[in-house]
Amino acid sequence: MGSIVYAVRLRVLLTLLVLPALLAHPGASAIGDGSIYDDYLKIVDIQPAEVDVYQGSNRTFSATVANHGNLCYDASIAFRNLPRGITIYPAEPETETIDVKETAEYVVTIHASETAPVGTYIIEIADNSAKDPGTWQPLTLTIREPLPPPTPAPTKRITPVAAGIPTRPAEASGQEDGTGRGRGIKILIWIVAVLGALLGIFAFLRHKRV
Repeated sequence: MGSIVYAVRLRVLLTLLVLPALLAHPGASAIGDGSIYDDYLKIVDIQPAEVDVYQGSNRTFSATVANHGNLCYDASIAFRNLPRGITIYPAEPETETIDVKETAEYVVTIHASETAPVGTYIIEIADNSAKDPGTWQPLTLTIREPLPPPTPAPTKRITPVAAGIPTRPAEASGQEDGTGRGRGIKILIWIVAVLGALLGIFAFLRHKRV
């Protein structure tokens, strides 16, 4: 019984010691063993905020880390909770020295294999520094099925024309061309024939009277 009371008192004492430090320093955070650290490095921007990637393809995004402290830090970024079939390039983003009040942008490519399960997942990204434990932030990742191939444009069907078959109305009606010259010749022949017949009849009647 005495050991339980002692443990409770010790936890209360640790809480009372840590809480004022947190209140006095907004950048301080607690870690597992009850100690605190100054969270100077933070991811301040992720673009795009939601990443879509198709099976068998890549998608690139960027994460910006800011240094809010009073010292420069060598830092990179780290990932966790990646779904099956997802690979990060580069696997270990290059470490950069971030000066006081400066930022560093890390460009990362996500590759989804052709068998990566379709769905929406929450992965986590954090700054990665030996002197400043990472603060994990969520990123929505959606894996989609590949887009269908584009539909080819229909080809125009051309009907072949057999030799000797007229292809124009003028040819089908016996005309020499589309100007109607053949029809005019036929009409002229009919007029000459009618005039000839009339002249013949007139000559016959005149001869009969004499």
